[in-house]
Amino acid sequence: MSEHTSSRTRHAHIVPATACSAEQLAAEHRRARQFTEVAFALAALAALAFAAIIHHTSFAAILTEEARRVVTWSFVGLAALDTALLLIWQPLMSRIAGSDRHLCDD
Repeated sequence: MSEHTSSRTRHAHIVPATACSAEQLAAEHRRARQFTEVAFALAALAALAFAAIIHHTSFAAILTEEARRVVTWSFVGLAALDTALLLIWQPLMSRIAGSDRHLCDD
């Protein structure tokens, strides 16, 4: 078996962009959106958890009070930005993807 044939066989599962159906594209968008929403939500929760740990425990005892306050508010700000991205991600991606819809048009 030649190298070219084995390469073609290995990549036979890859579907060209022009072969995607509307249902396949919609399902893929839903999965991607759900993954992105979960990722942003978990990042926001983690940032809030770190802020609470630093603010309410002696975990960051080596920091001065001012440094603890800065770190805590930085994590709260990160959580706010993650939440903002969670809210605007879908409209932003819809706008960007609107220019790419021609890839699957027949």
